[in-house]
Amino acid sequence: MQKADQGVRIDEAAIARLYKEFLTDGPCGHTAHHLLHTHYTPRGKYIA
Repeated sequence: MQKADQGVRIDEAAIARLYKEFLTDGPCGHTAHHLLHTHYTPRGKYIA
């Protein structure tokens, strides 16, 4: 097994643990939506 493969497994395990322990209502649940989704704010051509 190569080192890059190990890094992917760690990331997948961390995400699985996050959903199992904290975001218990699943990836489409209210908590996940509230914490992980972003909102678009239209701005002018230049930010002052």
